[in-house]
Amino acid sequence: MAQNTKTHIEDIRKIGLPPGTLKHVGKVAVEKVKITVIDYFNEQFQELEIDKISDAFAFKESTSATWINVDGLHDTNLISEIGTYFGIHNLTLEDILNTNHRPKLEDYDDYLFLTLKMLAVNSNNHVESEQVSLVLGKNWLITFQEAEGDLFDKIRVRLRDSQGKIRQKGVDYLFYALIDIIVDNYFVVTEHFKDEIEIIEDKVLLSPDKRYLTDIQKMRNHLIDFRKAIVPLREALGDLRANIYPLISKKTNPYLSDVYEHTLYLYESTEYLQESLTSILDLYHSGISNKTNQIMQVLTIISTIFIPLTFIVGVYGMNFEFFPEIHWKYGYLFVWIFMIIIVLGMMRYFRNKKWL
Repeated sequence: MAQNTKTHIEDIRKIGLPPGTLKHVGKVAVEKVKITVIDYFNEQFQELEIDKISDAFAFKESTSATWINVDGLHDTNLISEIGTYFGIHNLTLEDILNTNHRPKLEDYDDYLFLTLKMLAVNSNNHVESEQVSLVLGKNWLITFQEAEGDLFDKIRVRLRDSQGKIRQKGVDYLFYALIDIIVDNYFVVTEHFKDEIEIIEDKVLLSPDKRYLTDIQKMRNHLIDFRKAIVPLREALGDLRANIYPLISKKTNPYLSDVYEHTLYLYESTEYLQESLTSILDLYHSGISNKTNQIMQVLTIISTIFIPLTFIVGVYGMNFEFFPEIHWKYGYLFVWIFMIIIVLGMMRYFRNKKWL
């Protein structure tokens, strides 16, 4: 979930440009922009892929519900063309093209704009982040994505097969459904982080090692990025719930309130995961401290054992002419036996005290 350094450089290059300047900030995830259109109303349904965005302009004034999905943001001319025909402000288009933008909601005269992060656990067990922008009009919804491939296949299936009541409802309900599936996948990411934290905790409990400190720091950064995705989205959905927007029907409001409550739960889960990670860090430092104390205890015991031996050797190392036992035949053997007895006695004493 870490951001690319190149992306930050491109973001810096935008400094000083006039407001509304269309400049793509982020990596080019697809070679060619892909545009798909789904148009539906009750039993009516059509799905097509178009080469030119002008082919979708006829759907703007249609009484049916139209979902236009754009995969790829690097073609600023195409994005500008979409904005011109659908009446999307240049400031909105600028936010769409900036993939570093924080999630937010904006209300314009003819449309609602919401940008948020779509998170998913890939096949390599890593969390991928992609910015998704939704522009909701009267009878149309345009979604902008960085790359092809998303979480919306289940929504497409429901539209194709007319599952549930999604075809009978307007684009505001589709707007909710796309947000809902993104937020629901946040729970999958939360469980992934929870499993990763438990693995780190087990490793630290087994043997606190310096390399696990790197794992803890990486997980901390992931949780910070995750929190950055949730907190602004919670604010945006709270705004949707609290205010009346003409483009959102009263029947859709309860569904948006439900998604808002999910973000509250996700926020609490993130706080819990961060606290768990802090506890593991404390556990790591405690384990390192205990390990150090054990080493110091062993060294102290060894030093304590050698203190009387050093004293004896020091005494018998003095050079005097008249010295007790100096001419005794068994003097050397006696000293060794005496020192061994001292060592064994001290070790027994330490063992009785459970210091060994």
